[in-house]
Amino acid sequence: MQKQGKIIGFVIGCCEQRDEDKIFFIKEICVISNKQRQGMGTKLIQNLLSRLDEIGVNLIYLLLMLGYDTII
Repeated sequence: MQKQGKIIGFVIGCCEQRDEDKIFFIKEICVISNKQRQGMGTKLIQNLLSRLDEIGVNLIYLLLMLGYDTII
């Protein structure tokens, strides 16, 4: 996601085909600190979900790791 030419957030992941399922694994999602709590992460996920639907992904995984500065 860009605003005024600067990257303010991103989602990284990968797709896999397993039998009849097309799976997307979210590896990382990040929004710069001064833009957090403004709906940017929600917009990133909504955009991702729309794109994944277009390519036929039917399962999405997000793994969380303890010990990192995360906001849930």
